[in-house]
Amino acid sequence: MSELNPEFSYEDRTFKSLDANQQDLQKSLFDNVVFENCNFLKSNWQQAFFTGCRFKNCNLSLINLKGCRLSDAIFDECKIVGLDFYKCEKFLHNAFNKCILNLCNFTYLKLKGIAFKGSKIKEVYFKNTDLSESSFDDTDLLGTTFHQCNLFKADFSNAKNYMIDLKTNNIEKAKFSFPEAMNLLKCLDIEIS
Repeated sequence: MSELNPEFSYEDRTFKSLDANQQDLQKSLFDNVVFENCNFLKSNWQQAFFTGCRFKNCNLSLINLKGCRLSDAIFDECKIVGLDFYKCEKFLHNAFNKCILNLCNFTYLKLKGIAFKGSKIKEVYFKNTDLSESSFDDTDLLGTTFHQCNLFKADFSNAKNYMIDLKTNNIEKAKFSFPEAMNLLKCLDIEIS
């Protein structure tokens, strides 16, 4: 099968090099499906269900996520641009490994324990997001915004280019590496000599 269909169920399948560019997957159900080297650019995932799925080297850019349910999904080395994850009806227990995430929005989501390990996260927006016990280990966070986030016990080991305002975010017991940890002082009105 070379293309996917809306309002259809797929279970325990593997799709390789699938071109689902601008494809309508509305109300489709994907359970334990693996996608390798697939292109989902501008596709419609409105009210689709993805449970236990794995995405490897996929283009997941400019997708309509309104009402989508993503749970226990793993994204490995994917390109993810312009996604409004906050529009998902459900977004639980997902992980990003060595992904490129640009211009994405995770506002108001509960992402306790989520992993973004080894990823390049550029101009991503976290507002009122629960990121407690999350891992940003070895992640580049250039231009990423954290505002009123719970970063309790979050791991920023070997992360770089982050700007986290100590006055508006909870960073209690979070882990940081030197010298990048000095970035935490930039939000304070102090002079260091």
